[in-house]
Order: sequence, then structure tokens, then C-alpha cells
Amino acid sequence: MRTITKFSSFVIVACLAMVSLSGCSVIDHLTRGRSTPDPALVSKDFAEPEVVARIDSALIDESSGLTASRCKPEVFWTHNDSGGGPYVYAFDLKGALLGIWKVEGAKNRDWEDIATAKEADGKCYLYIGDIGDNEQDRDSVIIYRIEEPDTSAGSVPRDREDAARTAQALEIVITYPDGKWNAETLMVHPSTLDLYVVSKEKSAEARVFRVRGAVWKNAGKTKIKSESVGKLTMPTFLGGFLTGGEISPDGSRVVLCDYVGAYELSLPKDEKEFDSVWKGTPKIIETGPREQGESVAYSSDGSALFLTSEKVPMPLISIKRK
Repeated sequence: MRTITKFSSFVIVACLAMVSLSGCSVIDHLTRGRSTPDPALVSKDFAEPEVVARIDSALIDESSGLTASRCKPEVFWTHNDSGGGPYVYAFDLKGALLGIWKVEGAKNRDWEDIATAKEADGKCYLYIGDIGDNEQDRDSVIIYRIEEPDTSAGSVPRDREDAARTAQALEIVITYPDGKWNAETLMVHPSTLDLYVVSKEKSAEARVFRVRGAVWKNAGKTKIKSESVGKLTMPTFLGGFLTGGEISPDGSRVVLCDYVGAYELSLPKDEKEFDSVWKGTPKIIETGPREQGESVAYSSDGSALFLTSEKVPMPLISIKRK
């Protein structure tokens, strides 16, 4: 979201002020009504966050989505927010830019998240969510699907005008079953290819909408009505003010983030229906200081989380699973 709402600005300033005055971690101030979090709400599965790189390209000035390639370990994909043009950027674990691609046939009205999946043909595909709707005036939103570009060939362009072109993007147009929703979270299930969009709600429940893989694959250019499959509230005063998320590579977990923290949901043991994950209790993950964090992703093998934050040079934060 390029234009930060007054509410968002207040949240960020207030959180940073509290942290600087007390010297405590962000999560100490986020749990409702408590100076310290309930231990039951804090995940014990992760190590301390670490800034492992800074992305060395000024072209990535507002990383709004992040995903790790499932075909090339240690290759990451991101994009800028609204106004950043229809471009995707690849970079490595050291922060080196690997390439820029213009997504053929796509427009960036309000790109908010990116997801990936390795599909039955053995190829990896990127899914880009043009799902932002701050004014809630869009009759439909768009998810673009492209084959993941080859990062091993050619030199890295110095500007967007010299960017390579992807193949023509598949345009998946979706509507909601009950109105218009602003959203910044797009996820794809690794095996069913079901698509999930999570709304962004100010101190209220976020809504989870699904489009089944079997449906969007056969929809052609027709609009697809999504299904409402769950509601989410994070254990913080931000509620459902979610800015990014991803399903783990094995399909057993979901990670979500807001501007200052991250949260993980796990599929109950022996549960086969993935959508039961939305009924779980989110666990808080300490992410360290972030400036309007809008993206989170699992590593290609699920052994770590990665997050970006709006800043130039953009930091890449790693949180390893214990």
C-alpha cells in the first residue's frame, strides 16, 4: 500500500515509540491488554530474527510481496506496490539482484502479494495478487499467473526499461461472495493449487476467501466467485490488519504478517482438510524491528521464514525454525 492510512501511521509510530522508550520487543506491546505476552501465544519453534542481507537495488523501493522459488533454492521473488509497474524482481540470499522481468499483459493497479508453486508439469509458477482495494470500489480483483522466469541467463538490467519480458500472463479474475474487500495477502496451496485471498481489516476479523484450483484452471476469461472459508484475528490489537502470508511447502502451516509482527497457524494433527487450519490459534513470531513490513515467506524447504521491510536498501530478515 503506497499511501499509508492515518490509522496505519498511528499504529507504526505508536509501536516504535513504545519499543524505543522501554527497550522491550515489539510483541511485548502487541498482545491485548498485557505488558508481556501470554507464553501460550508465543511460538517456541523459531530462533531469533537476523538480517542476512540488504537488497542492493534502488528499483525495489516498496517490497509488497515475497516468495522463495520452489525450483531454485535461495532465489527470491518480489515486486513493488501500486505505482511500481508490472515488474517482478529476483534476488539471491546475499541480496544481489538477479534480474527484472516485465509481466506481459499485466497491469499494476495495486499489487500486494506474490506466491509460488511447483506444479504437475515440474515447472514453477508465480502468482501475483493485484488485490489491493483501499477504497473498496473494485468489482473484481486479478491474480496473474506466469511461469517462473529463468534467472540463470543474461545480464541484470540497470533499469526497468531494459527488463526482459515474461510469457503472456494468465489472468484469473475473481469476485467476492458478499461485497468488496481490501486485501494484501495471496496464498496458493502447494498441491491443490487452491488460491487464498485474506482481507485486511482494521482491528477486526480478517476474511479468508478461496478459489479452488480445479475451478480457476477451467474458468477461461470468465469471472470466478470466491468462497468464504474462514475468519482470522491475530492475538494483537491490530486484529486482522494483515499485509502478507504464505502456505508452507508441505501444506501443513500458514504464516501471516502485519506491519510489525508475524504469526503461524498449524494444521491439527491427523487433519486432512486444509481449511481446518483457519480454526487454529495463531502463534506470535518475533520478527525484530521492521519499517512497515508487508511480506513474509517460507524458505523453499520450509525450514525458515523470510521477511522484507520497506526501506532502501531493503533488509532481508531470516528466522530459522529450531
